[in-house]
Amino acid sequence: MSADILSEFEKKKLKQIMKNTSRKVDKVPKLLYHGSPSKNRESILEKGLLPNETFGEIYLCESPENVKSFMNLHGIGSYDIFVVNARNLPKKEFRLSSDHDENYMKCKAFSFYDKIPPNLVKIYEGDKDGE
Repeated sequence: MSADILSEFEKKKLKQIMKNTSRKVDKVPKLLYHGSPSKNRESILEKGLLPNETFGEIYLCESPENVKSFMNLHGIGSYDIFVVNARNLPKKEFRLSSDHDENYMKCKAFSFYDKIPPNLVKIYEGDKDGE
């Protein structure tokens, strides 16, 4: 499904369906991780993380290892891992991802249904990030 063939109304409806059919999160980890192709680095550092145009969500994992597995599974060669300060994000916008099966992915995938501002996102640098 391509984002450019959907109307804004259809995108909004799809986002609602995705959010409403995903399980709510009881506890949000303080730090979460996101992977993105390296070509997006400057934009993410400048604008923050923006929800997917089609589904209206940002995917996040509990560890950088989970992000690496996800990116490798999808054949994404050159990518960056970002650490997200999740403690300052509204819990009501988090869900357990309904389209990333935990058994298949071997990790919990979180969906966040809003923009994540750049001041809460930085490039992951291993132990320096509080692991």
